[in-house]
Amino acid sequence: SYAARLSSAGAQHQGHALPFHQLAQPAPVVLFVDDDEPLRELAAEVLAEAGFDVLEAANADAALAVLQSRSDVCVLVTDVDLPSLLNGFELVRLVQTRWPKIALIVISGQTQLKLGGPFDI
Repeated sequence: SYAARLSSAGAQHQGHALPFHQLAQPAPVVLFVDDDEPLRELAAEVLAEAGFDVLEAANADAALAVLQSRSDVCVLVTDVDLPSLLNGFELVRLVQTRWPKIALIVISGQTQLKLGGPFDI
């Protein structure tokens, strides 16, 4: 179990940061990639409540299709283990090359990741 507090920098309301949806600007678009559907739905709900516009993909192929069709994605969040030819690290490397302005976050439920070689970003 975990808790997350997402807020926009600089916006304050009664001592607390305002969610993005209460700011006078378009909501940032986040693409959340994970094959675990309940986790993906929960993450999308939490991000949407924080004011993000959330897109979902179950694997790297679906994520790439979204990125090719949408120019407004500003953040990609991906799991390491994906049921596709590309794992999360490989997806991130490809996105860095094709869409360098997209911020990247890699997540994993694994407690031990071997860094180095194909798992380096």
